Amino acid sequence: MSYSPLEVTELLNKALLQVLSNPPPSSAFPISATIFHSNYILPSRPAFPALVLSPAGSYGDENGNAPHCDTEITIKTSSHKSLTTFLKAAEKSCLLTLKLPHKQQPDLLITAINALHSSVLSHSTFETVKDVETRTAKKAAKEERENQGGIKRVEVRELYKPRQTSVMLFEGIGAKTNDLYSIPKIQEVLKTYITKKSLINQDDRAYINLDHLLCAWLAPRAPRGKGKNKGASEPEPPARLMRRDELTKAVLKKMELWHEITVDGQEPVLTQGSLSAIRVVTVFRRYKKPVTLITGFEPFIIINTDEMAEDMKKICASASWVSPAPGKHAGSSMEVLVQGRHSKAVVDYLMSKGIPKKWIAVSGLPGKK
Repeated sequence: MSYSPLEVTELLNKALLQVLSNPPPSSAFPISATIFHSNYILPSRPAFPALVLSPAGSYGDENGNAPHCDTEITIKTSSHKSLTTFLKAAEKSCLLTLKLPHKQQPDLLITAINALHSSVLSHSTFETVKDVETRTAKKAAKEERENQGGIKRVEVRELYKPRQTSVMLFEGIGAKTNDLYSIPKIQEVLKTYITKKSLINQDDRAYINLDHLLCAWLAPRAPRGKGKNKGASEPEPPARLMRRDELTKAVLKKMELWHEITVDGQEPVLTQGSLSAIRVVTVFRRYKKPVTLITGFEPFIIINTDEMAEDMKKICASASWVSPAPGKHAGSSMEVLVQGRHSKAVVDYLMSKGIPKKWIAVSGLPGKK
């Protein structure tokens, strides 16, 4: 499909309105027509023109997609044929103010724009040529940085395994008891059981009616002992109604926490128990000199102790060394020390290695700005 010259003019008018809806600063004026056209109007043309204006007589495909148009959206293909004519038409519509060229200034000047014009205020913005080019450039730059720098991404995922009383629940609802489950997967397992047993409360769908299995599992256990205390009261039975999210929380509390750590596409590493963030602490040591301590990085597998100490020495231009972490078994956990206040440099380094910021905890003295 092709656009007519009048349709190209309409698209260029929309590009002008796009510019005026987010106008250049007042300090940019007066500005020559050529620069205004090349720096503002052309980049503001719609990236997908058919979504902004369908060519006359065109129809989308059977899937409802906009038709493809092969007409180039330029002044030459418009009904105006020249930039001067186009801008004078815009001035006549009170969208901008022009100053005619003279001997010292052969180009037409735009001295002001009307960003409060009703056409500008009612304009619906769209994705522009500049938007697409900027996004593509950013993506290419990011890929280049990652390829050149060898940046790897560390992903951490919480997983849960049935244990003790939760094993009984998973057996009862027909789920595997030896698998590791993500929270969404646990929610899916519970949802399947709730739907199968028609436990959704009809008065409030946020609640479920607890059946015998769920009631038995949620019932508090009596304290263990050789004999019952005559003065002790029997545990209260659970309510017959429960919110879905509260049931999920109750299940999670009785499951065993694991963590899955993945570096790029490598095989994930599983660790049992809670995972602590890497600690970056700045403290005063001998002779009241500040030292930045880095601990707890071993579980993240991507950080090499000696390599980090050497890198910190170069990045911070300070002495650095490695020692066993206090309170830990010999060889089980190490500590990298950097002389001086370097918490920001350490955080930047860890993030450049692919450690998510949420897994880095900074405390102590303020780092260097």
